[in-house]
Amino acid sequence: MEWTEKKSVKLSHWCIYIVGGMLLLTMIFMPKVIEMIVPLDAVSLKNQHWFMITLESCLAVGLVILFLLQRLIKNIDNNETFSERNIEILRLASWLCFLEALILLLSASYYFPWIVLAGVAGFVGLVVRVIKNVFCQALLIKTENDFTI
Repeated sequence: MEWTEKKSVKLSHWCIYIVGGMLLLTMIFMPKVIEMIVPLDAVSLKNQHWFMITLESCLAVGLVILFLLQRLIKNIDNNETFSERNIEILRLASWLCFLEALILLLSASYYFPWIVLAGVAGFVGLVVRVIKNVFCQALLIKTENDFTI
């Protein structure tokens, strides 16, 4: 069985659906998830409410990012790779990653380990931003080539 670009795009679609389903299930069962992942003594009772708000906020932003990735993959599947639309999707996704980082950084005030995830979210935002800049340059080159005879 040969691996093709179409199969890779289809795999990306399925991965986005699976991760999105996992995020939705996590949101639905949030109280149980908190009990499983956080030792009772790690977060005081008064901060468990904030803990849930942090997770719900991050999961909601994550779902929006997955929606954007789904649109990006759909555009790529339609042979629209280097386009203004995809650049805008990547720009928005990077800002949403930075929003995640900010939420987690602020949440580190009551639960310090969030600072690690804030760093990860910031790093992912930076990587997506660099990829967006690569797409911008590729679009410029593509546009120049389209006008070259």
